[in-house]
Amino acid sequence: MIHLCVTPTYCLFVCESRGVLPQPSISVSPGGVIPVGGNVTIWCWHQHLGLTFLLYKDEDRNYLAHTDTAGSEAEFPITSARREHGGNYTCRYHDKSGIYSEASDPVQIIVAELSSPKPSIFLRPSEGITLGGAVTVQCQGRHQNMRFLLYKVGNQNLLQDAEPAGDVAEFPIRNVSRRHGGNYHCSYRSKSDRPVQSEPSDPVELVVAGEEPGSASPLPKPPWVLPPDVLRLPLSLFSLPAWDVSALSQTCLPATNTDPGLNYVPQNTGVPAVSGAVHPPGSSLHRGS
Repeated sequence: MIHLCVTPTYCLFVCESRGVLPQPSISVSPGGVIPVGGNVTIWCWHQHLGLTFLLYKDEDRNYLAHTDTAGSEAEFPITSARREHGGNYTCRYHDKSGIYSEASDPVQIIVAELSSPKPSIFLRPSEGITLGGAVTVQCQGRHQNMRFLLYKVGNQNLLQDAEPAGDVAEFPIRNVSRRHGGNYHCSYRSKSDRPVQSEPSDPVELVVAGEEPGSASPLPKPPWVLPPDVLRLPLSLFSLPAWDVSALSQTCLPATNTDPGLNYVPQNTGVPAVSGAVHPPGSSLHRGS
């Protein structure tokens, strides 16, 4: 059951002390600009059950409406919207013990006459938009000296606004990421005390191509390269006797060569280093060279 206030005087005062319960979520449907006489619903919800939700407008410390619900969400409908219904709304809740939550993030409602024709919307560049790059959303209206509003489909909150001197507004998006992909639309309104709002533009889709920075598989490391001051001994310096297979079979060789610059030679085989063997500076072979 929803209890609406006739005037703020009849509303109970709720202490604005810092809440101790987590904030709820809030949304408005439909989003964008609401025409005068239209309908809009504010939704407020949280994961707990059996909560009492309260709705606030702008900076007013008195709640506009409250609802007791056995579920985890509440709806606050506004029918036959008037201009004074426009503003920023928040909600909070309390449990049966009277402990209050933090206030939700604000959600904006704009109520205006829809009498101006819809604007046109473009992307610059229109394609080839890559991750980490930049793109500009352009909105062109039919009148000058207007306030332009940019929205993303599926998000009821205003993304950006601009007040250009001409009839084209630009909304830059820098360092593009995956979350910027989607459909955008815009509208414009006069800046008078009784603003006249345009219809929303047709949507334009922003497609982001490419991979996230750092998401590509790293290139394999090049083969290990010996430093230039390490002596390389040619094969011709050694006479290689035949391998004693029986002796080698009794020798436990290490699973991995811990020094990539040296060849492991078993102590009991008497077999010298093979082709490409490397001896560090200071060894007997190095001094003999």
